[in-house]
Amino acid sequence: MALRDPDRTRTNILEVAAANFHQKGFQGTSLSDILQQANISKGALYHHFTNKQELLYAVFDEVYELKFLHRWMHILAATDPVEAIAEAVECIANEGSDEEMCQGCPVHNIAAELASNDENIRLRVEGLYRKIQDIIAQGIDSAIEKQQVPTTVNNQQVALFFMCCLNGIPQMVKSCQDRDVFIQLTSALSDYVRGLKK
Repeated sequence: MALRDPDRTRTNILEVAAANFHQKGFQGTSLSDILQQANISKGALYHHFTNKQELLYAVFDEVYELKFLHRWMHILAATDPVEAIAEAVECIANEGSDEEMCQGCPVHNIAAELASNDENIRLRVEGLYRKIQDIIAQGIDSAIEKQQVPTTVNNQQVALFFMCCLNGIPQMVKSCQDRDVFIQLTSALSDYVRGLKK
């Protein structure tokens, strides 16, 4: 069944807003930018979202979070969870344009800009990171059960360290504006993960 026009309009608004928030930040994005790029009226925007803050929360919940979780969910059913984690990390470096790579991680950018002043954003970011961390921990635990990883490996500790590395990589790339650094860092993280195997 085809989407109704209001559904298409809402999706369009979310996609345009997500791209703008990533590129310019929340404060740097005006509703006029979104209206112009989405080719909609102010009334159409306010039909779906009462203000820019509500739009940001919807972008986080319906665009950023879904995209980020989608990258990792397959690990839970993988025959070789460690390899699945390593390959997922390597895929990050191969996706997106050089410009997108140098803009940094949209979730980290929003957290850096707003989390200290906006508890709703802080909780969303923390919740997303915990979900990914739990997936990684479950993947490592599954690898231990399959005897692919030694029982001495602490899955929670590995998952926490993994998340710290994963969150730091985009900031390094954003600072130096060099995609090759991104490739080197993701390669080092995937090598670390593969090194957990027996």
